[in-house]
This record gives sequence, structure tokens and C-alpha cells, in this order.
Amino acid sequence: MVPYLLGGKLVALSKKNGEFLGSIVCRGKRYENFWSKKLEDFKHIMSMMTEIGKHDALVLLMQAAFIPRLSYFLRTSPGPSQQTSDEFNNKLRMGFQTIFNVFFDDKDELNDFPSDKARLMAVRSELGSAWLRAIPSTACSSRLYNGSIRLSLCLRLGLPVVSGYRCLCGADVFQLGHHGLLCRLGSGRQERHSAMNNYICRLFQKADIPTIKEPAGLLSESNFRPDNYTLVPWSQGCLSWDVTFPHTLAERYINYTAMEQGSAAVKAADFKNTKYKDLSDNTRVFVPICVETFGPVDKQTQLFFDNIGTKIVEKSGDPNDKIYIKQNISLLLQKFNSFCILENIAKCPSVRDPVH
Repeated sequence: MVPYLLGGKLVALSKKNGEFLGSIVCRGKRYENFWSKKLEDFKHIMSMMTEIGKHDALVLLMQAAFIPRLSYFLRTSPGPSQQTSDEFNNKLRMGFQTIFNVFFDDKDELNDFPSDKARLMAVRSELGSAWLRAIPSTACSSRLYNGSIRLSLCLRLGLPVVSGYRCLCGADVFQLGHHGLLCRLGSGRQERHSAMNNYICRLFQKADIPTIKEPAGLLSESNFRPDNYTLVPWSQGCLSWDVTFPHTLAERYINYTAMEQGSAAVKAADFKNTKYKDLSDNTRVFVPICVETFGPVDKQTQLFFDNIGTKIVEKSGDPNDKIYIKQNISLLLQKFNSFCILENIAKCPSVRDPVH
């Protein structure tokens, strides 16, 4: 009605011309031709996605080129026939496999296994999915390279990552490749730990709060040292923190994470609080920063990121800084999950028989 009042024209729709705002609203021969044309368009889009980087392709498919368009047509048009729906599904599946170099087996369906439950709950968490909404930018270090995108998608969807092999530590590594995320011989875990600490220090610099790394002398009766310590009061005292990355699907956590999201982070936080209990008194505050490999965090960690984000927003005046913090941490997780797995593969001395 508004366009009509502003000088527009009302056009009657007919079966011969049944499109409105790019969507078909009438059934008939034109209806079948409409969906056939859209299927060809999506085939062309999928073929074009192979010519660009995988991160860019993922963002375009999710945010513009495929999913929003298909959702619009399904919401505003009579649904396609079962045959057409199957064709869309097959083309999407084949295109996804071609673009991201992953493999969907007909047997890759959801099972009632604790690992599947834990994975699905974990990847729905804020830090487990924030990287999907980040804009790929090399200048901002928010672009994942092609191999990292492939591994991140495989971990998220529960798809095979590698062929089975035996690790140097003696453990058998299966196709999902999760062993690389917790192998005691891998240097990637320490690199991830350092990268996270460095990023948190940069956040404090943005908030004009000076910090010192691994301060000595805070605990007189032990040699324990937290990762960082603020030189000015944070909240009711100076803040110290220690970072850890428990694996969501680790054997000691799987029974908990399959029941409740973030249970591994809660267990790790309890351990850190007990270890550094002497750092919580009237003049000091200790916060464990526990981020699971698949993204979930405990309440203390969530509150910490919210507070530091609020302080940065007060300084910068940009309310999006909170979003950027979570996206950057989520991207850091994906980068180092990939690094840990690939480093473990590079040290592989022998390939296991895939039958076992």
C-alpha cells in the first residue's frame, strides 16, 4: 500500500507471470521452471566458490550467496517438489565437498554417542561459533587459511580429518584426529597458551591497565606463578589469572560435557581456583580463564571477557569491541586447533591399518 500511495502501481499477478519480488507465488509450469532455474543458478554459484579462498567462500555461502537466498525462496514460494529438494540437497553436498575438500559419507549421521552430544552442544556456544561471523581480513588477522578452514569444519561437523596412525606417544589416532588437541608431546598447546596470554595482555593495554607476565613472589609458600598480574586494582584488588584449554571430548570430561555445555571448563576452573586459592584475599583477585577446545567457557571466564570488553568500550567508544573480542578468541581457537592436529600428523612415525 505504501508504494501505491507514493506513486507506484498495483499489478495483478497471473499464472502466466507469477513472480513477485523474485519469488514464485503461483503453481503450474512456470513454477517448475522457476525452481529449475534456481537450481542452475546455485550450481553456478558453487562452481564460482572454488575460485576464491575457502574462508571467503564460507562467508559468502552463509551470509549472501546461498543460504539467505534459498531461505527467502522457501519462505515466500510454494515448496519445491521432493525431486527438486533432493537435487538441491545433493548439489549442496557435492559443492560443499568440492569447495572445502571434505567428505560426507552416507554413514555420517548423528548417533546417540556421548561424543556427538558433547560436540553439538559445544559448537553452539558463543566462542564455538563466533568465528563463522567474523569478516575475513588479512590486515586484521581474521582470515583463516584454507587448511585451517577445512579442519575447523571437520571438527565442527564430526567429519574425518586424517587417516588413522600411531602417535609418537604410543596412542592410536583415529580419523577424527582429536588426539592432536591433547597429546602431551605436542608443542602446539604451549603455543596456543602463549598466544592467548599475549592477546589478553593486549586487551589490558587497550583498557590502559598495566600488567606483568608470570610475576614471582606472589605465593611465598610455593613456586606457583599465575600467567599474568595487573599492577593496578581491577576490582577489590589487583587481578591475576591463569589460562587453560581443556579438551571438550577428553576421556576424563566426556561424561560431563555430554550432559551439560561447558562442564570441562567448569572442572578446569575448579582446579585452578584450588591451586591458586591463596591469590584470592582482601587485596587480590584470581580468575581462571578456561576455554574449551570447542569453545565453551565457565561463568568466571565469561564474566571476565564481558568486564574487559566493557572497559575497552568505555575507552574506545565503539560498542562492537565486545563482539570483536569474542570473534578473535574464537578465531584463535580454530587456528591453534588446526596447528595442534597438523603438528601431530607431521610427527607421525607410522600409519595405522585403517581396518583397526
